[in-house]
Amino acid sequence: MNMRILFSGVLLSATVAAATPADYANEWPLATDKEGAYTIALDEGIYRQVTRADLADLAAFNADGEELAFGPLPPAYDAPTRKWHDAVWFALPSQEPGEQNAGDLQLHVTRNGEGNLALDARLLGAAQTVITSGTTDVLIDVRAKDRLIEAIAFDFAAGVPDFSAQVAVEASDDLQHWRTLTTDAPIASFRQHGQALLRRIVELPAQPATYLRVHSSAPLLLLDVDQLLRDAGTEPARAVLDAGFVQRDGNAFIYRLPARIEVERLSIALADDNSVAHFTVSARDEGETVWRVLGDYTAFRLRSAGIVLNSEPVEFGATRLREWRIKPDASLAKTPQLRFSYRPESWVLLTHGRAPYTIVAGSRRAQRSAFAIDAL
Repeated sequence: MNMRILFSGVLLSATVAAATPADYANEWPLATDKEGAYTIALDEGIYRQVTRADLADLAAFNADGEELAFGPLPPAYDAPTRKWHDAVWFALPSQEPGEQNAGDLQLHVTRNGEGNLALDARLLGAAQTVITSGTTDVLIDVRAKDRLIEAIAFDFAAGVPDFSAQVAVEASDDLQHWRTLTTDAPIASFRQHGQALLRRIVELPAQPATYLRVHSSAPLLLLDVDQLLRDAGTEPARAVLDAGFVQRDGNAFIYRLPARIEVERLSIALADDNSVAHFTVSARDEGETVWRVLGDYTAFRLRSAGIVLNSEPVEFGATRLREWRIKPDASLAKTPQLRFSYRPESWVLLTHGRAPYTIVAGSRRAQRSAFAIDAL
């Protein structure tokens, strides 16, 4: 079979109303007239047109009105698995950007028979120094051949004083040549109104790396460092979509998602600096009257030393529910922003017959036929 891989760019601009079939509200012609197998990345425009939670009103047709085989990629093509692991890390002598030899660690290293890295003990200093005084520079030996690193997380010592900092992360395969991954990722630990406000995760563009070098703008009192690894493979980058505010319900705020995205995680942004609020998060679908409680979320927005820090996103599990309700423990005068992250899904399309081929969406009556996509 002639396999052609197309991405969201294969879709041309949408028309106002579908010509075929007439049951659907909108259509997107494909930029090809060839028969074959294609992958289509669903974009926000398609998600906004779909009305059903199972995406049953998303289909494809040829010029003669014949329905085409179209459906989600089989489970075997799901996103690569990811998991947190303890990192092998070393506290380094502080080295500010711009210092002589700042671009080269100039470390004494040794390797064991398995190729793992060990640093000269004279560079490490006493472990107690890292706990009591902190360190601004950390070297991580990733030790994850054939896997990608997506994030690192810091575990701070108990009773750490309030602080905020910006973190720069570089990657290398030989400890001499470094590439920048991020320059100003925020981290912080605060205690306010009896609550611990923590931002400790630094997300990175997924890629292979043998070593990571971390520099913080403030000393970190570290107990441990973790790294998020995933199997090699491609997957769409996260996209974000804001929910539209609908109304107040007592102390609670009600929102509606404008598209049938599969929510991966959410974040709540408070309107005022130096504020904190604890929310109960609930959701329901259109037409439902009962809210389903999904969990809770502590949101904060802090400004310190010119750095604005917002609370980290949280995952509540995949769902396509459209209506959302966040209820704070105490009344808020200003409406928070509710933002969702998702990964656009990839679907398989088999074309035959006359072009043009079109993707259609948006119908309360019609729905896509069942095709044996897994057989591909």
